Amino acid sequence: MFFKNKRLLLSVVALPAVLLFFGLRLPAAAENASTDKLQFHVGVAPFKSGEREKYRLQITQPYAFSLKAIQWSMSALGYQERAVSWSKKKRVFDNETVKILGPMILKKFAEADANQRVVFKVLSSSGGLITRGDTFLTPLGLHWRFAVMNRVKRKIDDFSVMGDSWKLVLRKGLTYKKKMRRDLNNLVQDISNWVVFPKIRPVKARLVKKPVPPSVEAPANEISGRIKKRLRVLEDLRKENLISDAEYKKKRREILQDF
Repeated sequence: MFFKNKRLLLSVVALPAVLLFFGLRLPAAAENASTDKLQFHVGVAPFKSGEREKYRLQITQPYAFSLKAIQWSMSALGYQERAVSWSKKKRVFDNETVKILGPMILKKFAEADANQRVVFKVLSSSGGLITRGDTFLTPLGLHWRFAVMNRVKRKIDDFSVMGDSWKLVLRKGLTYKKKMRRDLNNLVQDISNWVVFPKIRPVKARLVKKPVPPSVEAPANEISGRIKKRLRVLEDLRKENLISDAEYKKKRREILQDF
């Protein structure tokens, strides 16, 4: 009996090592904690220098999304991981994450301006990074990009010689962002960790107009003091014959018009 238990124990301990050897990963459900133990962080951040020009992005923000539109796009996001072959399609965000993260992203879209993107992170209870990405709106649709998926990092437009470790999966109506490879005779390639929802395009009525801060006028006594100083300087210039009487009168009228 002891021998059997010992053999069972060795099998349990050896399983992760075998999976690692063959490049396999434990199922996402086993890796990720339940949503009540996850940490969610959402904010706004500027685009990297030259990034908007590089990808020809015309950002349409701030924008008042409907929660339904944001959560629908989140639910539609799927990905596959590469091991010996591509895994089955998995959802990027489960239902509970969509419920929690969706309203947070919605709020930040109304705050972000034309130079910013909405950034988000999902962390484990211990602070380990699970998923990281950003989202933004252009006239072409709603964009979602991911730099970390299920703890595995990828650069946005890094085309690895060994192949992508994971990729987003397109559903009907979605497209990949394209990149022209000038180093490969202008070959156009899909950026497989960047998808666009063409059906979710900006509507003029939902554009958020940020209030213009009221102009702060200088107090009357401050204005009066500045005008007196200018008039004294003008008077000194005339006394020293540095300007003519005609120039003096003309400039004096201009100064007094500011009062």
